[in-house]
Amino acid sequence: MIKKRTILILLVCMCILVPIGAEILPLDRAVSLAMENVLAIRSAELTKTKALQVAETNELLPSLGVSYSFNQDIDPAQATFGDSTHTAKIALNWSLSGSSLLQKKEKAISKSSAQFSYDSTVDEIISGITTQYWNLAASRLSVESASTNHEAAEESYNQVLELYEASRATSLQLAQAKMYLRETELDLKQIKDEYEQAKLNFLENLGLSSDYGFELEEMPVPQPLKNEMAEELVAENLTGTTAVQQAFNSLEVAVIQRKAAILDARIPQISTSLGYSFLQNGSNLSSQPVQLSVAISIPLDSYLPTSSTNSAIKNTAIGIAQAELGIQMVKQELQREIRNILTTIGNTYLLYQSQQEYLDMARETLGLTTEAYEVGLSTLADYNAAKRDAYQAEISLVARALDYLLACYDLADLLDITYETVMRSLI
Repeated sequence: MIKKRTILILLVCMCILVPIGAEILPLDRAVSLAMENVLAIRSAELTKTKALQVAETNELLPSLGVSYSFNQDIDPAQATFGDSTHTAKIALNWSLSGSSLLQKKEKAISKSSAQFSYDSTVDEIISGITTQYWNLAASRLSVESASTNHEAAEESYNQVLELYEASRATSLQLAQAKMYLRETELDLKQIKDEYEQAKLNFLENLGLSSDYGFELEEMPVPQPLKNEMAEELVAENLTGTTAVQQAFNSLEVAVIQRKAAILDARIPQISTSLGYSFLQNGSNLSSQPVQLSVAISIPLDSYLPTSSTNSAIKNTAIGIAQAELGIQMVKQELQREIRNILTTIGNTYLLYQSQQEYLDMARETLGLTTEAYEVGLSTLADYNAAKRDAYQAEISLVARALDYLLACYDLADLLDITYETVMRSLI
């Protein structure tokens, strides 16, 4: 929610006042910069890459190994070296179990899990950048409003000072004008300091220098929502959310674990080894016959009702049931959060409307009080109080608009859709 110089533009157009020639920094560009520079995203990318590489390994391939050993005989009494022996061996090992047959599916699930983990990190970063972006915009609007208020107080003080020097104003009136001027000065300093600190943090997260000049997007003006469209929006996007997809992924993992447990308990495990070695003893070189070994292990534990293997198979069935419940629980939690957010959006819009009405009344009161003060029918204290009320109403209006906007972004974030989609669907 960025701001404009005048109160009229600030509240009607909700624009951003920035240095002339400053680059426009839209939210999507800010997010792109964050994707390039936020260290947490880089770390998440490396973690995903590592997980994907592990998932690409083929455990059905045999393992190939080469070994070498050297032995030297020594006669301590004669202090001489005896015969030396060199042994080299090439071995090829391969094994197959029931769960090995599910490797392709397991790898696919591992890839999905790695992607979900990465997406969750990215979503968290984007949410943080979005919040920073609009909070900075709101802070900038507050700076402009506070600056306008301070300028008005300064002008008022100078007028009272001239009247006082001409013996047309009392020392009390001068003290009141000075006190209000000091109040607006401190308020402006505090708001500016908060804005500058927020700006530095924002630019740091984007990997930009602290002196980078930019302007932000105009803050969308709050609009009433069509509640009847909310259910349709949720129904269309709920299943596709990252949270629900992760829950389905957990179910797939549970199903694979059950299949693997059953296959391991029913299918014999086969292990093979193929080796060739040669031996050099002194000047004699000899080779060993090629050695081939095959081992077959037939599991029988699963046929015993109380065996640990049979119990493990039963536990996998429980795991599937828990995963299915997990999907329902995730959906219920999302639906509850969505209902709360929709309520928040509706309430913040009503508060925004109410605050806009209050601002209009505060401005009208300020205008009437100004006219009364100029003809001596109102005191300076009344005039300053009316200005303070109008200024606070402006600040509060910006806060209400920010609350509304962030609530809409929260809804978009929960459903893994864009803010624009939310606006098109509900307004």
